[in-house]
Amino acid sequence: MAEQRNANPKGAHVTVLGAGSLGSVYAAWAAQAGNTVTVVARSAHVDAINSGGLTLINRDGSTQNISLRATTDPRDIEECDFLCLACKAPDTEPLLDAFLSRQRTLKASFSIQNGVRQAEPLQRRFGSRALACVSMVGGTLASPGKVVHTFDGATYLGPTSDQDSQQALSAAADLAAHFGGNGFVGRQDIMSVLWSKAILAAAAMAMSAITRMNYHRIFELEGNREAFLDLVKEAALIANAEAIPLIDLPGPLQAGYLVGLPQDKALALLADLSKSLVSSGQTKVRVSMLQSIERRRPTEVTAVFTDLLTIAARHNLHLPRLQFVTKVLESIDQDIRET
Repeated sequence: MAEQRNANPKGAHVTVLGAGSLGSVYAAWAAQAGNTVTVVARSAHVDAINSGGLTLINRDGSTQNISLRATTDPRDIEECDFLCLACKAPDTEPLLDAFLSRQRTLKASFSIQNGVRQAEPLQRRFGSRALACVSMVGGTLASPGKVVHTFDGATYLGPTSDQDSQQALSAAADLAAHFGGNGFVGRQDIMSVLWSKAILAAAAMAMSAITRMNYHRIFELEGNREAFLDLVKEAALIANAEAIPLIDLPGPLQAGYLVGLPQDKALALLADLSKSLVSSGQTKVRVSMLQSIERRRPTEVTAVFTDLLTIAARHNLHLPRLQFVTKVLESIDQDIRET
């Protein structure tokens, strides 16, 4: 096992707020780039990191042990130059409120959460120091103190709606340097990136959470494929009403291309995706919302679904399938919170 320590004591102070699986991957990258890194996480993860470091299992199977500071309380953090918001959406407000209980000099912040409005909590608090972000990275928390980097996608950063694009792209480049590169990309069209991921993610989360099936089964069964495509097309109507073009990003599905296909060709593409997932051995993937439900933890239903319907209502859009799954998922979430 190789050991990786914070090599540059003059590096920036980086905080990952709500470091579970994905946040721990980003924390590891920041530490490897020579920064002083603090993660705010659940107590079991914090105890494991403080006693033995964070173990990162890379995609090639190699492991690294990384020295970090970990705490359960954001108020413990004295200095922060760069903030990565990585918690589940229901924890956002209390964590940020606790973090802001003391003054800090913050250079830039970004959120790797799901949802088309994920930048707004940071934007309200930090103004031009908040960037919009889309993370295509994958991670799984194998056990407290041990995280597996499962998917090596990009991290897209760009301006929020009222932000100067050049200032945002400069901040994105600064963040890329402090997180060791690792696929950080500045995009002026970040809203298109955000919506293009969001409509696919919403459909995948809905189908997985309701059917309780592994990811590949969403595309393997004919009825699932049809329902998935119906949800994607309804969500795409919201992006169109917002005048946000859908684009094609690297990955197994491209939103712009899929939405533009005739029904039969789109369904055939989804069937081919299921075969590709099976042939590559990706048959154990459980979508994040399903994992939350199985662990009886509050879900991201508001950020992923309710917010979409709120925007749709402004345009008087009637989206029966999306409305149905949202009601079901809101009820599941309510049951988790009440029991």
